Amino acid sequence: MKPTWFLVAYTVRNTVSGFHLCLHELFHRFSIFVFAGILLCACGSIKPTLSGTVSSPQDTSENPEYNYSFAEATKLKLLGNSVKAIPFFFRCISLKPQNAASY
Repeated sequence: MKPTWFLVAYTVRNTVSGFHLCLHELFHRFSIFVFAGILLCACGSIKPTLSGTVSSPQDTSENPEYNYSFAEATKLKLLGNSVKAIPFFFRCISLKPQNAASY
C-alpha cells in the first residue's frame, strides 16, 4: 500500500494541472471569440467620405465614356504604349477628378 503523503501530493498535482488546463481552454475560447468579433466589426460597413456621400472605387458604371477611356488607357499602358495612353488618362481625370486610379 502506498503512503498517504503520496496520495495527497498526487491529488494536489492533478487538481492544479486540471485547473491549468481549464484556464488554458478558457483563454483559447476567449481568444477565438475576440478574433471573430474583431473580424466582424472590421468588415461591417462602408464609411462615408468627407463630402458625406458613400462612394466605392468601382463606382464608374454611370459614365460609359469614363469606362472606355480608362480601359483604353490601361490597355495601352500595359502593352507598353505609355505615350499613347496619356491622352486617355487625361480624359479620365477631366471626367472624374476624384478617382485616384487615373492619376
